[in-house]
Amino acid sequence: MVFKILFVFLIVYFLIFIHEFGHYFAAKRNGVKVEEFSIGFPPRLISFKNGDTKFSFALLPLGGYVKLHGDTLDENGGSKITKSKSFVYKTPWQKIKILLAGVFMNFLVYLVLMTAAFSFGVPKLIQSYDQFIAEVNSESIQIEPGLKIESIVDGSKASEGYNLDSQIEFIDGSYLLNESVSFENLSDLNEFGIELHNVVELPVLRVLTQSDNFSKNDLLLAVDGKKFKSYSDFLSLINDPKIDKNVSLFAGESIRKIQLTSVESEFMVLNVFDDSSAKQAGVKEGFKLIEIDGTKIDDIDNFSEFVKNLNKDEILYSFKDLNEKIVNLNISPDSEGVTGMVLNPIYESIDLNSKFVLDTLKYSVLDLGEVKMPFHLALITSFENGISMSWNIMKSFVETVFNFFTRFEVSKEVGGPVAVFKMSYDYVTIGGTQLMQFVALISLTLAAINILPIPVLDGGRILIVFIEALLNKQASRKVLNLVTLASFGILMFFILIVTFFDIIRL
Repeated sequence: MVFKILFVFLIVYFLIFIHEFGHYFAAKRNGVKVEEFSIGFPPRLISFKNGDTKFSFALLPLGGYVKLHGDTLDENGGSKITKSKSFVYKTPWQKIKILLAGVFMNFLVYLVLMTAAFSFGVPKLIQSYDQFIAEVNSESIQIEPGLKIESIVDGSKASEGYNLDSQIEFIDGSYLLNESVSFENLSDLNEFGIELHNVVELPVLRVLTQSDNFSKNDLLLAVDGKKFKSYSDFLSLINDPKIDKNVSLFAGESIRKIQLTSVESEFMVLNVFDDSSAKQAGVKEGFKLIEIDGTKIDDIDNFSEFVKNLNKDEILYSFKDLNEKIVNLNISPDSEGVTGMVLNPIYESIDLNSKFVLDTLKYSVLDLGEVKMPFHLALITSFENGISMSWNIMKSFVETVFNFFTRFEVSKEVGGPVAVFKMSYDYVTIGGTQLMQFVALISLTLAAINILPIPVLDGGRILIVFIEALLNKQASRKVLNLVTLASFGILMFFILIVTFFDIIRL
């Protein structure tokens, strides 16, 4: 356990070191003297001087800094400043390269680790809820209702009376193995010797009123194997003429399926153009199209494309006329399959004869699926994902900070240093490519947040350089120092609050 904790600290310090080394290396390359290179925030544990630079290693792994010569130049220019080695006297492009180097190094670490992970094979990286639902519906991710046991540690207390088929319930915030054995959190369950599959919560419909098809408290899970995200989504699935009406129900501990009667799909003729082949054949407004050339319209995605591909001079259309009688008419389409009538689907809802409430159900992720690809594709995919995820991380961070300072809200999805430490510990335990993937994402998060235009971050410093270049004037160092100090204080306050929420959620 001690080794794992030390390894977690090593990961955090490594990512901080990589970021600050980027600044250090770029500064030296551009002729700027580096006065101090510090990993971590005070109190200092170790410090020594090598050449012009003082190297420090501090206790708190919340960040680091590189102190550049002349960066804190006073209003009079400073008597001890060597202009040739001073950051403030460098060109805007040199300053930007130095400030951007830390972000670049973190992105590079992400790119190397993520490319390696994809090359060796790694569980799929799910970036959004919609993506997860789509992966489940395509059956590339396997899930099952309930809490499923992945493994039981040999020789543990759990091995004496439980096996992989044992049922675990989650009731009122506790994990119940039986009436007398329960645990408040997953870590206690793990110490007992039971490892669960990863768990997700997905929408279901709980039946409130019994009917011919449903029993009270049945949970509707899917339609034709497809999960839904809302009640309206469920209705669109249940009334889609192109899918079977197999509804999956969860009752107690088992899944059963029922077949609902499908509504026949029909398209109504809303308009028939004059001098069209449809008009000449006798089609009238209000007719309902049923089949084309013996093929039911349920099986046709595009009418004109279907007709065009038949490549016939005359095609048999089957309608219901205004008296609901079947009428068969031969119609001659043009070269594009157009016959000159406007058709729209008739929407009719299946009568479910029950009341429902939208609820959620815990599912175990039995198989997340693995992504493995050749090196060149892994590199391209990692780069593309890195750009899109960076944008999402920045948006999420800004929204989180805004919600915190306007509504004093901290989402459960937001984690501070404690949450990151806990997740790091879990991934160190797992090891392999999943650990590589996790470290890569932490590095990418550091890069994305640091590029934001906040004065204490690299992005804010770069913005100031742009403004100074446009105005052709150096900003007041005293004002910049005050703004930087204020933004640092606000950021630290935010981190402390998030850390507080991390601790109470443990």
